[in-house]
Amino acid sequence: MREKVSISLDKEILEKADATVDGIAVRNRSQAIEHALRAYFGSSGVEKAFVLLGRSRNIKEAHLNHLIGMAKSVGVKEILIAGGPNNEKIFQILGSGSKYGIKVDYVEEKELKGTAGSIWLAKNMLDSTFLVIAGDTSFTFDLIKMVEFHKSKGSMVTMGVTAVKLEDSTDSIILEGEKVVHFNYQDKKPTYMTNAGVYLFEPEIFRHMPSKGSLEKDVFPGLAKEGKLYAYVFYREWKHNE
Repeated sequence: MREKVSISLDKEILEKADATVDGIAVRNRSQAIEHALRAYFGSSGVEKAFVLLGRSRNIKEAHLNHLIGMAKSVGVKEILIAGGPNNEKIFQILGSGSKYGIKVDYVEEKELKGTAGSIWLAKNMLDSTFLVIAGDTSFTFDLIKMVEFHKSKGSMVTMGVTAVKLEDSTDSIILEGEKVVHFNYQDKKPTYMTNAGVYLFEPEIFRHMPSKGSLEKDVFPGLAKEGKLYAYVFYREWKHNE
């Protein structure tokens, strides 16, 4: 629950807070101050993020910076990436992550293992709540609110879900309350709701995840049937980059 407060701050502090407002991850002064406080107190409980690259070769640095900024907005300190030779250009751009103010670690993926298999490679490094972002997505919704939702539900998996035009949808998603009860990827009869490619996981997910396979085909459909897949629905800007 949020409460409105009135406080007085030094002008220099406010100027530093305003400098972090980018209109994307941090939209205004109030959110900038909240993010700074959360980072100081470490209240989000999400310190690691996994970025799914797949076959991506030419993701622009500006887009990588956007994804890193979104991850940092919830206090993420380390980003994990699985990839191989086809991702070398991206690895060169990111390096150690020092120029972005974050640590970047790499997990070798000698052959494409699918979205689930990529994350599986890093399972020994993911021992607390972690964020997963598809590298081909752009979004501006408040990730902090998604984390709060995930924690409040005691969820093992929370999927970001948004509404799109029917012709732009590839998924069949049926919701009951706050849960996804039906999920089918690349369905012949898609719905207006689509998977946004942004997720929060607890480590228990590895009991349900194959060492090679797809989240969309091999994990989410079963979790939906079992009532173990929560949906965080948002209506802010979102885009799947081809």
